Amino acid sequence: MKYAVRGFCLTAALAFAASASAETLVYFAEDTDVSILMASPTETGVMISYDSSSWGPITSATLSVLLSDDQGRGDGNDRVSITTVNGGSVDFQVAEGARPSWQRATFDVTNYLADGALNFFLAAADGDFYYHNARLTVNFAPLSPVPEAGSTVLLGSGLALVGLLARRRVAR
Repeated sequence: MKYAVRGFCLTAALAFAASASAETLVYFAEDTDVSILMASPTETGVMISYDSSSWGPITSATLSVLLSDDQGRGDGNDRVSITTVNGGSVDFQVAEGARPSWQRATFDVTNYLADGALNFFLAAADGDFYYHNARLTVNFAPLSPVPEAGSTVLLGSGLALVGLLARRRVAR
């Protein structure tokens, strides 16, 4: 009987872990296929639209901006300024290379997601570089803990195992 109880507990734990997983959604800015040359004092506004109706509580959200040096013609001091929705500004150094090497600058924007769109300004603070796209990645808890089909099968097989072992014990 103790094996049956252990089997049941293991099955229940696995079923709970499978149903309590987090979800991830990724949204892209509209200009994902275009490389834009940014030179000081150029500034461009970027908006990423998202649908938060299927989100539960947000665990984290990051904004990634894809940038590249202008094929090594810069002075090595190319800097981008990213102004977030709350007015705070973040500077990021774009490394110089002999060939264009795309780099991702990633920032935490968990507290800025409220109205269905993430807006920010991208500006060349110094030098020039290419901006290719922006990506918003949101990690959130599921809205409702509805068991998935796999979890139900796992729980059912555990219960069947407990019943089978109990029946064998009674038969002895």
